[in-house]
Amino acid sequence: MCRGISTRLKTATGLASPVSTGSGRGPLRAHPFARLDVLHRRMLDRLLPPFGIKDLPEDTTRSLNLACHRLDAWPDVKAGFARLANNFLLAPVANANISLMADLARRNQLRFDAILGSEILSRRR
Repeated sequence: MCRGISTRLKTATGLASPVSTGSGRGPLRAHPFARLDVLHRRMLDRLLPPFGIKDLPEDTTRSLNLACHRLDAWPDVKAGFARLANNFLLAPVANANISLMADLARRNQLRFDAILGSEILSRRR
């Protein structure tokens, strides 16, 4: 990545300094738990202005923020999960929110027996 872009990204996102994961162990413990979609939106709102992107319509910003809900799985995932499901329960444990995992499962026709997202404990690992 170009050095100038890397510096702007780090500055805009706050990654130039230590960042808490929400685990309660990082330097920013005072920040309350927030769902991953909320964190992504905060980062997006901080990231766009340094790149000269301003006044995006709210529906465009929201769509961009939720783009990760529309990701395609790798080609071998569906078959691999089907094989695993023959012998195991499938229950992703993710820092992602439950709605993100459910949207990805629906989009990619994946079946989970349960989804354990960060909202359950209001913490990130």
